[in-house]
Formats: sequence, C-alpha cells, structure tokens
Amino acid sequence: MDKHQYKVINRFPSYKGKKVNVFDETIKLPNGNIVEWDMVDFPDIYMAIPVTNDKKVLLVKQWRQGPKSIMTDFVGARLDDKSEQGLVALKRELAEELGLKGGNYEMLVEYSNGVRISGLRTIYLVTEFDIDKTKLEENEIVEKVEIPLKGLYEELVKNHVVTGDTLLMAKLAEEKYLKI
Repeated sequence: MDKHQYKVINRFPSYKGKKVNVFDETIKLPNGNIVEWDMVDFPDIYMAIPVTNDKKVLLVKQWRQGPKSIMTDFVGARLDDKSEQGLVALKRELAEELGLKGGNYEMLVEYSNGVRISGLRTIYLVTEFDIDKTKLEENEIVEKVEIPLKGLYEELVKNHVVTGDTLLMAKLAEEKYLKI
C-alpha cells in the first residue's frame, strides 16, 4: 500500500499541553473518502536496559499519574524539544536517576509509539558501566531497584505495576542474555 495515497487535507490543533498536543486531522483515503481522525503528537522516547556485570537489571520505582501508583520502569528520556539528541538525553537521565557513568550502548529496537501517536521509541541495552551518585532534582522521588535478569519478566508481571514497554524490555533483555 502506497502511503502517498493518503493525504492530510487539514490539521487543526484541539489541545496543547506541556508534554503532548492533540490535532484533529482531515484525511483523504486512497478510495477518495474523507475521514476525521485525531492525532496525538508525542515526542521520541529513548529507553535503557542497564545490565550489571553480575546479570542484574537496574530499574526505578516512582509514582506515576496514569495508574496513580508506584510503578517499576526502566529509565528513559523523552525529547520534548529537539535541542538535545536522543542518546545524549538518555545518558543524562541514567546519570541523574541511577548514577550511571560510561558504558556500552547497543540499540536493540526502534518502534512507533502508536497508530495515531507520533514519535518513536528507541531501546538500548547498556553494559560495562560504573555507578556514581545520583543527581536527582528536588521533586524527583525515585528508588533504584535491582532485579536479577533470570526471571525478570515473571517478577515484573507478578510483583510490580508496569507498562507494556517495560515488559517488552524485560523480554528483550532475557532473550539477549538467556537465549530463550
């Protein structure tokens, strides 16, 4: 299917937020029909799976608005503006929240945030790093969590509030190291 057969005719902002914007779009389909769809403009996100030399994965626990709960998650960086490059932003966040210094970064996967959500999500495996002091901001309340790589997915499913992205990352890490 040729993407050029779809044409955005009109794009009208319906909501402007601090971290996300929503647009009403008028789209001409390949069959000539005109449809109204909403589109969420969301920034690119870079996520890391830090794996220690003794095969433990570093995550954070913090309160999140969505589930109104403490969630366990991998550290990530959302590119709200384009002044910072993705991997640079990710390394900064890892240093702030986990105290991570240096390391080897291997991109594992990049995928779309959603079907009507812009932005890409890029996941890196991080190894061979050092740990220093965290550099949390005043209102950033984060607890560092270490979970063994073996059984990571099952541990997260049974004992933590997580997102689908966190579970995907757990599976990617297990597959990479445990060859399952």
